[in-house]
Amino acid sequence: MFPPLQVLIIRKCPKLLGFPFSNHIISPDWFPKLQKLEICDCPEFFLSVIPMSWIESLCHVLILQVKLLQKLEWSKSSDGVNLLIKGTGDLHSIDQVLVFDKETGLEKLTLDKCPPLELKHLLMLTSLKTLFVQNSVGLVGPLGGGQSDVEWQLPVEYIKINNLNGNTGEEMTELLPHLPKLSKLEIWDCKNIKKLVVGMDVQQTTSEASEMGGGEITAAAAEEEDDGVLLFPPHLSDSLRELQFISVPELVLVDPSTLCPGGGWLQALRSLQRLTISWNSGM
Repeated sequence: MFPPLQVLIIRKCPKLLGFPFSNHIISPDWFPKLQKLEICDCPEFFLSVIPMSWIESLCHVLILQVKLLQKLEWSKSSDGVNLLIKGTGDLHSIDQVLVFDKETGLEKLTLDKCPPLELKHLLMLTSLKTLFVQNSVGLVGPLGGGQSDVEWQLPVEYIKINNLNGNTGEEMTELLPHLPKLSKLEIWDCKNIKKLVVGMDVQQTTSEASEMGGGEITAAAAEEEDDGVLLFPPHLSDSLRELQFISVPELVLVDPSTLCPGGGWLQALRSLQRLTISWNSGM
């Protein structure tokens, strides 16, 4: 539609409703040479869903104060490939604004006031090194389902979560086994994380409990998980270099034997070089 267009800027158009795409998905054919897209202060603008395969062809995208989004910023430079999404209360799924239609070269992802990442999103983040999630209901959705039997890992090295209100311990417990390179973990203002067990292989422990007829043990472990337990898998003992717990007021270290065998204390994190615990009344 606009073959030579390289920069598109739309600002302060309060009555603009959106692009006229019939399926509400941006068509790359309209802007084949576009490098910069900016849409700001258009409160009635309904952003068409952006395919990741298209946004990766751009150098910079900035979208501010439109429907569903307070901010979306994509940048690609010598510093890396970064994406920030800050949603509104009407954003119930990442799919409302982005289509992960291919594996992406995204290296840093920041989510603010966003719904949890789903397994189908995580499977496409094959280059992700840094993940920040804050002021949101949760970190990730259930990692089971039709794709749960797929073996997958992410190259994430640094995670920071701040002010998450869901079952954060259970979500982290599910996610961490898929992050073999994680070296830095920061947890801020997550009041629903209450107990920490280090070095526990959840699947192995469940299997051992079943073999011993330990239905009561398994049930107790499940009950503990629902009670805000965060389980660190064994590989973190070798990969984790820096750990921070800031303002996690009820967090305590759990005696592993009270949950099930196989866990340990913080000294099990034998590669840890920096530990920060602040404003935590339980530790």
